[in-house]
Amino acid sequence: MPEPTYPAVIDTLGKLIDHGMGAFMACPTCLKAGRPDVRDIDLNRLASRLGRDWCFINQRWPIKCATCGERDVKVRIAAPAPPHPNTR
Repeated sequence: MPEPTYPAVIDTLGKLIDHGMGAFMACPTCLKAGRPDVRDIDLNRLASRLGRDWCFINQRWPIKCATCGERDVKVRIAAPAPPHPNTR
């Protein structure tokens, strides 16, 4: 794949994966019940099921809380941290 140009529009699972980004989900139902459930989302596994072209903008993610089964979970995109200068 060619080097991406910036600014980039990242709106599909494939683009998230290609740019080294991640995603995690939080369950508001579990949070209210005092059992915070935050988990990483396996984007490669999800892309194998939905396709790399699945656009997540303004969509409900097709995942559910592993603890309580709630489908109305909050998904957040995580960008990779840039390297710090003068560190190994």
